Amino acid sequence: MFNKKGLELSMNFIIIAALALIVLIIGAIFFMGGFREIGSSIEETTGLSQQELTLAETVCKSACSFNSKSQWQNPGFTEAVAETYENCEELMDTLGLDYDFSGDECLSPGEEE
Repeated sequence: MFNKKGLELSMNFIIIAALALIVLIIGAIFFMGGFREIGSSIEETTGLSQQELTLAETVCKSACSFNSKSQWQNPGFTEAVAETYENCEELMDTLGLDYDFSGDECLSPGEEE
């Protein structure tokens, strides 16, 4: 008769091998740019990259922090952002952030007049 010792695969080995294969497939998709669609969906709808929007948002938040109404109204956006948004108020409304200039003071979300 044949000796079958060592010919069987343990269940733990099969599970670990399957998980490793799944991780390798996901890693390959990631490095080949398969997940790029998530970031590009934002660019398709607005025509702006996430970096441009983040930079414009930061400019507006700093204008609010320093209560600079002139910078709030004329933030000096990049050309791509300026084609879509005229000032910080439009940008913040679109992003769903509740920033607003009341008189000479900027109110950030959570502040009351």
